[in-house]
Amino acid sequence: MVANLFISWFMYALGEQVTVTDDAIYDLYRRAGNPQFNPTTGADDNGVDNAVLMGAMLLGSSSDAGLDVTRADGSVQRVTISVFGKLTGTGQELVDQMKAATGLFGGVCIAVNLEIAQQHQTVAHPPVWSDIPSSPNWGGHDIFGGRYTGVEGDDEHVISWLVNVGVADDFIRARSSELLVAVPTLALKQAPVSVASGVHWTDLADEFSYLTGRTLDLSTLAS
Repeated sequence: MVANLFISWFMYALGEQVTVTDDAIYDLYRRAGNPQFNPTTGADDNGVDNAVLMGAMLLGSSSDAGLDVTRADGSVQRVTISVFGKLTGTGQELVDQMKAATGLFGGVCIAVNLEIAQQHQTVAHPPVWSDIPSSPNWGGHDIFGGRYTGVEGDDEHVISWLVNVGVADDFIRARSSELLVAVPTLALKQAPVSVASGVHWTDLADEFSYLTGRTLDLSTLAS
């Protein structure tokens, strides 16, 4: 989820294709509550509390905060977020907030409770997750949603297991546990240059506060 947040942001804001290695993701996973995680044996693979995960990404939270991304020139850069917040809506209001946040902030971090039905829906053509109340529970899953269609049955599009999956609004209403907005520090640092041309940062901060109830501190903008 977090890797796709940064991959999308670098592509859409800077036109640069970055990658994130498995080792970089494992490192973040360990710092997000699984310190002894072993990807070979599966030991200490306990999932994450997304508040802890985002805290491990937060600028200034620790000396090793963030995630390593590999830039197009092969260099590795540790990237962080400046702020995160949870969308406050419920039901259809949450769906509307999800689409607004996707448009305003480039994407939404989505935590869902998957059903066994999603195993089959993911390999369908096209892959679309929808709510099937009679399907058994499978488990929690974090994904990043980077665009929406406005079509209720195939609306927010997420990346899951390297697959572009459409997600129906009824699935978000029934199966999402939380939706979060995370603002990359680099996004704010780009404010004075052309990539942010036309962005009204005070308005954006107001929108963030409206959607999440938290403050977007514009003092992190580059001078």
